Amino acid sequence: MPDNDCFNCDAPLAECACGDSEGYSQDALVCPYCGELNAPADSDGQAYSESMEEYMCGACGKDFECTVHIMHSWTSHRKEA
Repeated sequence: MPDNDCFNCDAPLAECACGDSEGYSQDALVCPYCGELNAPADSDGQAYSESMEEYMCGACGKDFECTVHIMHSWTSHRKEA
């Protein structure tokens, strides 16, 4: 579950007045202006690209900067002789 409070002043993102609001989620892009969760599935693949640096919120229409964090994992199996 995402934290829709500002990391710096603990106010809800939509009410944050510190000017340093930042959203984080492992599920969706959190708009730092209104707190809306922008589903990656609605981004035409853009939200999965490491080159993405900016996104427009689907709720309030404001552009915000963003960083995509990629995590890798592996599964291995014994090779049959």
